[in-house]
Order: sequence, then C-alpha cells, then structure tokens
Amino acid sequence: MPPFRSIGLRSWATPLTIGSFLLMAVTGVLMFFDIVPGYVSFAHEWASWLFLLGVVAHVAVNLRPFQRHLKTRGGRSASRPSPSSFWPRRFPSAGSPRRS
Repeated sequence: MPPFRSIGLRSWATPLTIGSFLLMAVTGVLMFFDIVPGYVSFAHEWASWLFLLGVVAHVAVNLRPFQRHLKTRGGRSASRPSPSSFWPRRFPSAGSPRRS
C-alpha cells in the first residue's frame, strides 16, 4: 500500500483560481452576448464561489511574498486606487435616464 500523501494548499489553490477564472470568463462573455442557455448563469454563479475560494487560498499560501511586495514602492503604488475610479461615469448604465 502506498504511503498516504497529503494534498497541500499550494497544489490546488492556483489551479482552482485559474480554472474558475476561465470558466467565469467564458460564461461571462456568453451572458454579455445574450447566449444564455439555462446552465450558463448557474455555472457563472457557482464558479464565482470557487474563484473566491481559490483566491483566498492563493493569498494565504503567498502571504509573505505579498506583504513583501506591498513594502516596495511599486507595490504601494499598485495598491492605491486610480483617480479615474473617483470620476463620474461617462456612459449611463442600462435603465438610467440620459442627460441632454
């Protein structure tokens, strides 16, 4: 009988993040173009939970490198919100009244 081998967090965190992101990207594009069979929105919603689980596990595994990166000048500037995120949106969302 082979010895028991534990599955570490590192071995599944990144593949789960990548796989669930790809599934959400494909289903998101299908939903954007209104190609929505019954399973697409269901798969998109559940893939988002898998994606969140994978991201949390990936951050937990890589916490020290992430903290080291945030101490650098590039890490601090990348973590700041862009000034454009505070500007009013130029394009109205669906259902909002148009300005003249």
